Amino acid sequence: MSDSHEAEEVLMKFKKTRKAYFLEYFCGFFLLILIVLAYGKGITLPKPLQFMGLGLALISLISAEVGRAFVRYQITPTKITVVKGFIKQTKKNFYFHSLAFVPDISLSQSRMQRLLGYGRVYVHGGGSVEMFEIADVDKPYIILTALEDLIRKTRRPAQ
Repeated sequence: MSDSHEAEEVLMKFKKTRKAYFLEYFCGFFLLILIVLAYGKGITLPKPLQFMGLGLALISLISAEVGRAFVRYQITPTKITVVKGFIKQTKKNFYFHSLAFVPDISLSQSRMQRLLGYGRVYVHGGGSVEMFEIADVDKPYIILTALEDLIRKTRRPAQ
């Protein structure tokens, strides 16, 4: 097998943070707590209401986990790989060689994201409107710094 088919060293591997699904987790756990408290206080809820509350709580929690696992990122010394999906997957590689003249790498955080310590990193490709985002990840400033360092390493020195 040639060297081009050998696995590269993975520098970073990550997916969306659970903090990005705060509302879904909150609603799911809140419904579960309400059901448990009602049961503990001796309040009898109609069976359909119990099943509906339990079902909504589970759907909320499961949808957050599925959404979180749906997109995965991997950074190697030469590229960023974005894998989307489970059964039907799409995989896209963004090579640093072509990003050597990246005009813009930016970080975006709302107030809530800043408080919780997660955000998005945007990379705009040079010479085209090609752009991609690394969305809803913990400590996005670390990823931004790592990308800047890798792009700096792949730039050709000025002659």
